[in-house]
Amino acid sequence: MFPIPSHLRSIFIPADERISEGLLIGIIQCPCGSNEFQLVYPGQTIEFQEKKLPCDIEIGGHCYFVIKLECCKCRAQHLLFDADFHGWDGVMCHDVEKASLPRPPLIQWRCLSCGALPHKVAVKIALESKENFVEQAGGEFADDRWPDAFQWIWITITCCNCGLETRDWVDYETE
Repeated sequence: MFPIPSHLRSIFIPADERISEGLLIGIIQCPCGSNEFQLVYPGQTIEFQEKKLPCDIEIGGHCYFVIKLECCKCRAQHLLFDADFHGWDGVMCHDVEKASLPRPPLIQWRCLSCGALPHKVAVKIALESKENFVEQAGGEFADDRWPDAFQWIWITITCCNCGLETRDWVDYETE
């Protein structure tokens, strides 16, 4: 069994049968079988290495980073990442007060080449070692939560219309 973060278990398809060097690599697929999604993000972007990428947005003195998906076939909504709930800080340093605040409004991501909405999504996650998680958690969390406290997430998207691939569209350290 793969150590898949709990919020991704219904949509993450591992690329192969083993995890190597603490990296979990795979694609996102809706339970309906579709792998085409419209992506939404907080609307803030940065220019990095000649690419326009989503980034944190500050609202009311709080920073947010949220990526959601909507299946193009069945319209199911999937939460791909929310920095307040996922990854090392989202689990180990969870701020209940901040997490209870409403998430920022999200806007659709359009292909930077053709403007289309549907994209395919690939994900790579750097996992903390289970031993380190157990030691750091000090019994506060069940051992099976360790995949939820991942260290890094990378999301690569590919436009379903023109094929533009944006490697590391999200490159987010969670601690």
